[in-house]
Amino acid sequence: MAVSLIKVIMVLVLPSLVAGHLCLIHPRQRGDMDISRAGSDTCFRHGAPCGGQNASIGSYILLFGGEQTFIKWQQNFNHYTVGYPGYMDIAIAEYGSDSWQLLAFNRDEYVHAQDHQQNYTAIVVLPNKACDHCVIRARYVSHKPGEQPFYQCSDVAVQQTVSALPRVIETNHQPKHEEFRNAMKKMQTLHSKHDTPTFPEKNPPAFLLGFSYSPFDPNSVYLVNTTMDGQVIPLGQFDFGHGMSVQDRCMKTRNMVPNTTYPFLLDSVMTVETSSNDLIGFLHEGNTDNPSPTFLHFDIHQASILFKSAIGEFDGHAFSGIVYNENDGHFYTFSVQRNESKGFNFVVGQLHIEKNMLPYIYSELIRTEPEPLYVNYQWMTMDQKGNRLFVLMGNENTPDQLKARIYIFDLNYVWKFLKMVELDVSEYTFMSIHYYEKTGMLYAMSPGKWNGRLWTLVEINPLTGDVVEHIDVADMEYFKPHYGGSIFNAINQETGDFYHVLTLQDTNANIIVIVNIDGYSITYSEITNLSHVHNLVLIKNNF
Repeated sequence: MAVSLIKVIMVLVLPSLVAGHLCLIHPRQRGDMDISRAGSDTCFRHGAPCGGQNASIGSYILLFGGEQTFIKWQQNFNHYTVGYPGYMDIAIAEYGSDSWQLLAFNRDEYVHAQDHQQNYTAIVVLPNKACDHCVIRARYVSHKPGEQPFYQCSDVAVQQTVSALPRVIETNHQPKHEEFRNAMKKMQTLHSKHDTPTFPEKNPPAFLLGFSYSPFDPNSVYLVNTTMDGQVIPLGQFDFGHGMSVQDRCMKTRNMVPNTTYPFLLDSVMTVETSSNDLIGFLHEGNTDNPSPTFLHFDIHQASILFKSAIGEFDGHAFSGIVYNENDGHFYTFSVQRNESKGFNFVVGQLHIEKNMLPYIYSELIRTEPEPLYVNYQWMTMDQKGNRLFVLMGNENTPDQLKARIYIFDLNYVWKFLKMVELDVSEYTFMSIHYYEKTGMLYAMSPGKWNGRLWTLVEINPLTGDVVEHIDVADMEYFKPHYGGSIFNAINQETGDFYHVLTLQDTNANIIVIVNIDGYSITYSEITNLSHVHNLVLIKNNF
């Protein structure tokens, strides 16, 4: 089996406070294993890829493709490095191959006591493809001076199954973990509360694309497809990172000159060119203190970069957001720029091509009066029919109240600032807004206030600022109250489906939730792990 064909899905990572060195518990590592004490010699193995341990002789541990299975490891001794924390990861490859496919990733945790032992449980969906001899590798890279990476390996065989959907394996060949069962019980309860199917139809009306990366690998990022059955499927690889590398951030913190040789994809700045259904983003290639975006056009059909373009007449101010205007085929940007006298100006710009020739040219269209307080950019969304741009801005000086406004801009070739609307956030707060053409309203997923008890889809009147409950989604006992999980282009305008990512309580796992605005139905995905996937975008299925 060629490892490049492996589609492995990170689904769940559960810290279990029992507390490095590193041991692979299940599937059981090669050689001896003693995890009864911290600092065990059997967890102290160096040398890639398997800590110097030869492959097992005889039959291998049997795992099943296309079904949920456990991987469990122990950090047997903590080697946390302040300022440059390490990580643990799990990967799989065909025996004899150097091409490792990432299964699970977990940052090192600062526990102070080095002899702290901690177990981690990853629940993954293995590829439904037979493999007579594959290797699962556990690795701990501490970044601590003098400490080499720790390695453990397990020899496994993967058996192909006839199941079309991931499911829990109840047979005796796998251990039963309380953490996993608690998470699954919560999901079963959620599914039982709703009459909608767990999975959408085989040819869903839309799907999610994003960019997967390891923060410790500044050289590559993967375009991935995330599905409602928990899969995170790699589609293509690109030779740049995602956000400033950990090394550069550490050097910058220590007032050293950051390494500028690694270009990276800008986080949280992405849109869809709906005419081609392709993704648009920006690559940063210059000094970390000087914005220098390069326009990227991703061809999602080929999982490749269709073209790159410098930004002609760029004014030197970073883009906070970008949207595609279906009416004129241009891209519109938003930036927050310091005013020489006081406060900040909000600037709407346009990116366009002249005479069908690159590069993209930047033009400033609208500049607001200076604003001293509402300067925290959060989100922008487009009313394609009305040709209006809505921008969500937060108040810098209200960290508890989280006051917010919507700024509305007219893009009907008049290009003017229309109005500012103060939002009523007394009951509901949120970090993104999404325009729905059918109702003319904005929608957002809200955890309420920090003492809230419900995740709620709220409706926002862009003209009055009223924020009201639309649909109760889930109790806080299931999902953490945080402001992540927003998706670009989150509403399917044809079906009325609103997409959002929630994080389960007591785990690092995620759930994709689809809320139908018109029919008030709710659909939950299977458990997945999207902590490593950024710039999630909802794409209309035109295939």
